[in-house]
Amino acid sequence: MSNFDLFSLAFRNLWRRKSRTILTVLSVVIGTFSIIMMVSLGNGMKRQQEQMIESIGGLNTITVMPQDMGSKQKEINNATMTQIRKNPHVKTIIPFANVSVNLTIDGIKDSFIGGNVKAIANNTLKEITQEQIEQGDILKANDKMGMIFGNQVEVYDNEAGPIDDKFSQKYLFQLGFEDTSPMATQTEKPQSKKIEAKLVGILSKKSDLASDSIYISEKTLGDLEKENKKLENPTELVYSGNNKNQSSNSSKRKYYSAEVVVDDIKNVDEVEKELKDMDFQTQSMKQIVDQMSQGTNTVQYIFAGIGSVAFIVSAIGIVNTMLMSIYERRKEIGVMKVIGASVSDVRNMFLVEAGFIGLLGGIVGLFFSFIASNAINKIFMNAMVQQGMEMTEDVQVSYIPWYLYIIATIFAFLVGVIAGYLPARRATKLKAIDSLRSD
Repeated sequence: MSNFDLFSLAFRNLWRRKSRTILTVLSVVIGTFSIIMMVSLGNGMKRQQEQMIESIGGLNTITVMPQDMGSKQKEINNATMTQIRKNPHVKTIIPFANVSVNLTIDGIKDSFIGGNVKAIANNTLKEITQEQIEQGDILKANDKMGMIFGNQVEVYDNEAGPIDDKFSQKYLFQLGFEDTSPMATQTEKPQSKKIEAKLVGILSKKSDLASDSIYISEKTLGDLEKENKKLENPTELVYSGNNKNQSSNSSKRKYYSAEVVVDDIKNVDEVEKELKDMDFQTQSMKQIVDQMSQGTNTVQYIFAGIGSVAFIVSAIGIVNTMLMSIYERRKEIGVMKVIGASVSDVRNMFLVEAGFIGLLGGIVGLFFSFIASNAINKIFMNAMVQQGMEMTEDVQVSYIPWYLYIIATIFAFLVGVIAGYLPARRATKLKAIDSLRSD
């Protein structure tokens, strides 16, 4: 029997009992739809987590801080940074001094600027290239009171709402505080001072620096420290943990933290281990990703397990349909064997029928999955927009990658073939004479 005859006969047999075929195909559609939707919801959750982490900072970046070891604390200074740079996988290292300074907007009484201020060592400013800047320019040491924003730093007028044009505002560093209590000491020194700051640029998502921070140069920090010392109520500008006696001199300053950028994410664990061996405390986005991925993978497995139950039921339906078909077509099977059809011809006929049911059900299931996935994403986005949240097109609760369509189609076809194997094998064992005598 030729392949054309085989497929033609299988199709005619299915069409002849179209009501039963449609119901069996429907069970495969439900199974395919269920497992794809469950997997897509897990994929959507994982994708949102990855996008959130990538927007906060690079996955190949390690934050280094001194361990809390008392007087024997390992310092982050020029000597230790040179030691860290010796690792061949370290692309760059950018040390920071955390700066406690209030940043406001001139002319807006109730303004809010979200982001911690960090000072970058002058000799590492060159690591921030123009490619990492989305708007504006790079930060230079001679930029007087210059600063750059991470791409997620929000600027708000608490009465009017968010300010989109960040470069149009006049920013102020506020040092010290006004003591209006009756016990305040009266001196000739001012209690506070406002210094104009200049927004130089805004970092892009490709930057190795944290997207929720505000960066100034170490020279700007030194200038702020000089002005701060002139005040009656100075601000403790530099927080350094257990590092005392901070100096505005870059050769003497001890940094509270540093960002170590690794050449490839696969080398993060190796570099992080070496930093811990150097008695540093480390934190990386890869750690967070690994922890989140474990939880997300568990959820995905649960979702896939729930969806596979429907697939198992559809496989049982195919087995039942094929077995019923054998009993109804015993005489037909006997005639095929009498006129010379081989055992493999009989077996392949039933396998083709079962495979066709699985394939058709898989394709239709994919179609409905695509529609349902888009509908879920639109409903979610509309709900978030109505709540006042800004949403982008790449935010998806249900995400079906292209390869999942191919895998699901092949899987549905294989389920049909496997489910039809037992009935097909049963058909090959029927004796021709007994089949012809059956009623």
